[in-house]
Amino acid sequence: MKAVLFPGQGIQRKGMGQELFGRYPLMVAAADRILGYSLEELCLDDPRDELSRTAFTQPAIFVVSMLAYYDRRKAGLQEPDFLAGHSVGEIGALAAAGTFDFETGLTLVQHRAALMGQADGGGLVAVVGPPSEVVASLLSAAGLKDLSVANFNTPTQTVVGGPVEQLDTLLRQCADQGHRAVRLRVSGAFHTAAMQEASDRFRSFLAGIRIGRPRIPVALNVTGRLHAGEDLRDILAAQIASPVLWSHCVEALAAAGADEFEEVPSPGVLTKMVAEIRSRSPAGPLARSAGSRTVPSFGEVFGCRPLVGGGLGRGMAGVDLVRALASAGAFGFLDTEDLPLAAVEDGLKSLASDPAVGRRYGACLSPSPLDPGREDVLIDLFIRSNVPAIEIRGFERPSEAAARYRDGSVGQVLARIGCRAAADRFLEPAAGDGKPFAAALCVDMGFWRSAGGGTLDLLRELLAIRAEHRNRGRPAGRVLIGVLGVCSSRDGAAMAFSMGCDFIHSGSTMIFAEEAHLPDGARHAIYGGAEGLVETLPDWWFPELASRSMFWLECGTTAQEIKSLQDLYLRGTAGIAEIYDVISQLGIELPQRFGKSEAHEARGTLREAAAIVFGSRTVPCDPAFPRFREWSGLRGSDPSRSLRASAIADLLIPGMPAGEIQVAKGDRPWN
Repeated sequence: MKAVLFPGQGIQRKGMGQELFGRYPLMVAAADRILGYSLEELCLDDPRDELSRTAFTQPAIFVVSMLAYYDRRKAGLQEPDFLAGHSVGEIGALAAAGTFDFETGLTLVQHRAALMGQADGGGLVAVVGPPSEVVASLLSAAGLKDLSVANFNTPTQTVVGGPVEQLDTLLRQCADQGHRAVRLRVSGAFHTAAMQEASDRFRSFLAGIRIGRPRIPVALNVTGRLHAGEDLRDILAAQIASPVLWSHCVEALAAAGADEFEEVPSPGVLTKMVAEIRSRSPAGPLARSAGSRTVPSFGEVFGCRPLVGGGLGRGMAGVDLVRALASAGAFGFLDTEDLPLAAVEDGLKSLASDPAVGRRYGACLSPSPLDPGREDVLIDLFIRSNVPAIEIRGFERPSEAAARYRDGSVGQVLARIGCRAAADRFLEPAAGDGKPFAAALCVDMGFWRSAGGGTLDLLRELLAIRAEHRNRGRPAGRVLIGVLGVCSSRDGAAMAFSMGCDFIHSGSTMIFAEEAHLPDGARHAIYGGAEGLVETLPDWWFPELASRSMFWLECGTTAQEIKSLQDLYLRGTAGIAEIYDVISQLGIELPQRFGKSEAHEARGTLREAAAIVFGSRTVPCDPAFPRFREWSGLRGSDPSRSLRASAIADLLIPGMPAGEIQVAKGDRPWN
């Protein structure tokens, strides 16, 4: 099966299209009328030295590529089975797929090029050699926070964009570490957040353009997947300020069956990229070839775009947030920990009866050592309520209660794991059917209940393990893999997909959502101007074991307050007078208890004090929380103008329009 590829900026050269202009005079005349100048003169003579300027380069590339595509059809070649384009080339691919005609496509390119050409300042550097995650680590280690990945071109070529001064630093860092880095001849930091204004203005322009569905499957730069119903207006607007997932596009095409790639107007840089991508990853991390080695898409299993949210703790992911996520085409998990069972049941009933939610919701399950029977009661409720999926968090191995859900319902199990041992146990065949216990594994980079967070090395290891299972035709090769804690921006999401993830978990970024249940004091703090800090602190979940979790704090004194309360609790000899003196110094007022032993009163008082400190002065989080707060511009903003969950979802992964969200097949991945 053949895929035709349309190149982006960089292929322009004097003389391009010379053999084509004379064969298509009507199309050339239409282009001249739209552009207001002679395209043939620009491409062949370039008398005013304009061909290298973005506003002129992109229209020239679009027209010449389209003429070449029409020329191959005129020569009797069949339509390709797939299409894709790099950057501006994507508009050519969509035109070839029949979503709009030649003149509309050129109008889009002309407007896009003008907007991008006006975005002065910044640039791009191509880093050749190390994989993209090494490049991302290099940027972080060097403190180059204003740089971000613009193109994931091949496994060994990553393009970085941002301010020129920081790019100069990157070039020196690469030279010092023996990496090849080349500055690209462009006028701006294309496909980074620096282009957001251009992206927003292009979105407004696209609102008045009619765009149809592709007649031929097209791999999209923003998602790295074949078009699956996403609103192409959103995709084209987001692409300007989002990384190009080219490597992933090629892998998606190969996974869909493409085994021949043709670049128009002639073989060039894309052809070389494809050769490298295929040589290093013949089937790609998302290979979905026929037979038992097939890996389903996240959308096929969960019925949504590859984004999971919820599971925040403290009831922050309530019905409102889960409903908002599901309505936006993502999958939402309802918090259940420490909530009254009646409230959980009412929430599940509300979600189940909402047609806008569909089956894109689930419920969270975490250990309850202080209430051992609660887990069984929750599982009974989930089975009785026909909950579509459960998110398991904090378990090192499948519990008996979770096994009852897996075996007694048609729902999916998503397990958040932080170590290889836990991953192995959830990949092990379950009793009865011989299939993996979990349908999906999510590597959790956070630190929760004293369980250390996962790492990128663990993620890479799991992807490699799955590939091995897939190559051997084992059911574990069909388990979906995602990550939580690194997707603090569209860049982070792009990196996860470029590594081979099937989905991302929004984690604590959804705490910023308007629909999240958050005390007013905490909401004002996270939107406030204070930088704050992230620390791993005693969490009072099991104080006798000094369990710890990750929190965001507005100020460092809160950490000391929590530690002092924990020390008093563990010491066990503090008198009630001393305890009340300490909590009074912390600004906490509690009524004294009467009629109970002093030891009982001391423990209860310390728990109440800790609950007040945690509820008003901390926010449970993961590593993505502070980075998203900065990247999104929410720090120092007005909390009354907080983002909706759908907006946060679209910041990470552009969404699908209502009515075009994929319906889950209801099967587990190995069915």
